[in-house]
Amino acid sequence: MNRNTTYALFGVTFALVASGLVGSNLLSAQPSGLVAQDTTPSSDGMKISGHVTTIATGPDGSIKAYRQTDNVVVNTGKDCVTRLLFGGASGTGRGLGTGTTTCIGGLNAPWTSIAVGNRTTAVTVASTNSSLTSEAKAGNGLSRQVGTVTYTNATGTASSITVIQTTFGPLTGLSSGGTQVTESGLFNSTTVNAGGMFAHQAISSIALNTGDSLTIKWTINVG
Repeated sequence: MNRNTTYALFGVTFALVASGLVGSNLLSAQPSGLVAQDTTPSSDGMKISGHVTTIATGPDGSIKAYRQTDNVVVNTGKDCVTRLLFGGASGTGRGLGTGTTTCIGGLNAPWTSIAVGNRTTAVTVASTNSSLTSEAKAGNGLSRQVGTVTYTNATGTASSITVIQTTFGPLTGLSSGGTQVTESGLFNSTTVNAGGMFAHQAISSIALNTGDSLTIKWTINVG
């Protein structure tokens, strides 16, 4: 093929590409390595979940009641986790957005304080849900107390697990009719009404009398 014929063929090809007649075919024949594609991650992200176990025993150690249910991580707890991970001021908004009023103040203690009460309304994740409705007061062995903490490290696809557990009692000073426990909460302070709630859950009513004990175990899974 002489030079003039080559130039003529090149000119025709260029004209067809410019008009879009063969452009799509030429492009489809090219390697796809130059085209960026989004991929779906193998994991849908880190989640915090878990459950709470409640066991009531009599003076002789026999089990009177056993309850187990999933917990509810309230908005206050979620906001505090975010703040601990990424920092921010201690005032309203704490550097993570405007108008936020949960998890304000200092974060100086872990969520290892367990409280119980006799709530009669439903448990929700609402940001205003930062305390128990009717928390047990000091004087009978049911006041807030710091639990024992154990950890299980994450391995492979298994979650990191934290267990916070404590036993209230043996109870003293209860009236002849005893008392009822219908809720439990996990806090970062032993001060009643100080806020700092991480998780909360209603418990099917447990009747307690003098001499009884109540063991509560919060299990938190991260992963």
